Amino acid sequence: VVANLPFTVSLLSAASKARIKRLVLVSSGGTVYGNPAALPIDESHLTNPLSPYGITKLATEKYGQMYHHLNGLPIVIVRPGNPYGPGQLGGLGQGFLATVLFNALQRKEVSVFGERGTIRDYIYVSDLADGILASLAHGQLGEIYNIGTGLGMDNQSVLDKVQALVEPDGFGLTISIKPARSFDVAANVLDATRLTQISGWQPKTSFDLGLAETWNWVRSYAG
Repeated sequence: VVANLPFTVSLLSAASKARIKRLVLVSSGGTVYGNPAALPIDESHLTNPLSPYGITKLATEKYGQMYHHLNGLPIVIVRPGNPYGPGQLGGLGQGFLATVLFNALQRKEVSVFGERGTIRDYIYVSDLADGILASLAHGQLGEIYNIGTGLGMDNQSVLDKVQALVEPDGFGLTISIKPARSFDVAANVLDATRLTQISGWQPKTSFDLGLAETWNWVRSYAG
């Protein structure tokens, strides 16, 4: 993760010298804030990431803003929630929902850390893409915008919905409850009001619909 930082800085440096109209830097609303003082989290919330990934993402933001202020880099920064949807593979250490769906298909155990796991803001991939485009078209240069639904769901609630979805297809979940991990942010739900106000963007896909679309893709992808 940390190894990505020099490459990103090199890209930002090159972009600041090129004649580009706008650049969107995709950060991480799920990690840069750390444990929140209150929910939902807006962009003015303190940033205190608990993981190397979150620290690296925050560092790339700071470099982006530095190049904006010193070199006029026309950058807009976005902080997405937890994206999910077709095309996201399981077992890669990211994407809880993708991991759960692929594990259900392969009849593998699913681990939950803590009694009900962590609370996350799940945003469907097409809504995220629309949010990035909205920030590109309407965002104020040098500013930061959350892209999330404003709704949080813990891991167990996600698993309950997945179980109800996959059972009619002859699949199920085996769940292992493990101790909570110190580096996991307990809850993360994003306030995307700033992006909505400047662009009119809002998420359109309900979690239930997005989950069904993702499950259909997983089954098709895995053959």
